[in-house]
Amino acid sequence: MLEKDQTAPDFQNPLALLRACHGRVERFAELAARIADHLGDQGMPEDAAATAAGRVLRYFDQAAPLHHADEEADLLPRLRARLPEPAPPALRQLVSGLEAEHQRLDDHWQGLRPLLARIAQGEAVSADFRARAEAFRDAQLDHLARENRWILPAAEQHLRAADWDAIGNAMARRRGVGQNTQTAGEAPS
Repeated sequence: MLEKDQTAPDFQNPLALLRACHGRVERFAELAARIADHLGDQGMPEDAAATAAGRVLRYFDQAAPLHHADEEADLLPRLRARLPEPAPPALRQLVSGLEAEHQRLDDHWQGLRPLLARIAQGEAVSADFRARAEAFRDAQLDHLARENRWILPAAEQHLRAADWDAIGNAMARRRGVGQNTQTAGEAPS
């Protein structure tokens, strides 16, 4: 819950939105792995596991693809164009490789998703659920750590106000909301 003097970031502050999205990705990836602790004998889910699985499904089916689109369609192309020459090779390589990395994250998701759907329906899953969920979580956390360490600070340093305005407007349009009418806390991201 927000303290009185805090507000949820809105589309006028896309950098804060991206950071908030990263926090949600981390929380839901962790939740996916913790579900394994709530599977009973023969992989039968407890009620709490079924509820949590539904929440993870909604997040990674709806909000996470929007976040990847924010980065791939708006943030990364603008950052790539603004990086000074010579930019650190590791940063330039990371910027160039993130779309492929998003695809690998989606591949992890597609392997885990059917198992979470079964859990959400109260059905038993195979013993490999824990390994898949932990691999999914670890891939997400590794990805986020590098984006938080390299990409977001580079964007903060090199992007201009006009870039941020365009990114915020695109994020709002992608979610079907007007920039000044809704905060990101109310929109999936």
